[in-house]
Amino acid sequence: MAGKLYLKKNDASSFLFGISKTTDTVKFVDATYLYNKTYLVVIKYIMNPGAGNDQANLFIFEDEIPQTEPEPNLRIDSASGNEPTNISVIALRQDVTTNKAYIDGIRVSTSWNQAPLPVEMAFFRAAYLEEKVILSWQTITEVNNYGFDVERLDLGGNGGWRKIGFVQGHGNSFSPKFYYFEDSPENGIRFRYRLKQIDFDGSFKYYESDEVELKGGGKEKIDVYPNPFNSAARIKYFIPGNENEIKFVKLAIYSLNGELVEILSEKEVYPGYHTVHLSSANYSSGVYFIVLSADDYFVAAKCAILK
Repeated sequence: MAGKLYLKKNDASSFLFGISKTTDTVKFVDATYLYNKTYLVVIKYIMNPGAGNDQANLFIFEDEIPQTEPEPNLRIDSASGNEPTNISVIALRQDVTTNKAYIDGIRVSTSWNQAPLPVEMAFFRAAYLEEKVILSWQTITEVNNYGFDVERLDLGGNGGWRKIGFVQGHGNSFSPKFYYFEDSPENGIRFRYRLKQIDFDGSFKYYESDEVELKGGGKEKIDVYPNPFNSAARIKYFIPGNENEIKFVKLAIYSLNGELVEILSEKEVYPGYHTVHLSSANYSSGVYFIVLSADDYFVAAKCAILK
């Protein structure tokens, strides 16, 4: 016999954790624990030379697991009876009158860093919403989790996966954690995303999303933000079409009487969203038209400069 974990009813709403070595009397932790709540329990057994001096340690966690080993909730240093020379079996035993308990994720290791469960993903989703791609994911457990690189792949291009951001992880946790990331991709219609989950030791694992297609309302559009503006604005426009179809597009600014003020952009582009930044340094206060034109369409938006 070696270290043994015990659960004992305390009252109608709580129970006790305890441990023992060999055949000795069980010692219970002073604190009480609630029913219908998840706990992560670690038993650390140390085999020392000699007789009767092996050590059994009990750790009980309600939320996040510390990266370094803390003091145990309960420790037993001495015992009578024979101590094991090795540990090769894990056994679960339940009394006939015991309440129901759900136990999963049993893990055996020889170091603290490996004792808890690794990162377990509940879901990873990518959705198009109002000119943005919203990425959301949730973990069930995290151990040694440094964070997530967020990567994007343009399915109509040939540039491969590209890192577009990083989201810090929670380190060690066994309660659900929710994550959120926004992306505004340009020069493309169809994209795929993936997460590169990175441990503190540099090891990593990939999680990939479904394909996301940018709709853009199905037609050309221009958005100026802020509007009105004082010093600078962002002009974002959408070009519909097949993902490999190149179009020659001109973006220009005109006065209210129809005179060309400046050509902001004139080039070949792929379908998708594109951004141009406009400075008001060379403009006077007033109302202007932003005009997007190509061979097969013409669309305009009004903007105001206030100085």
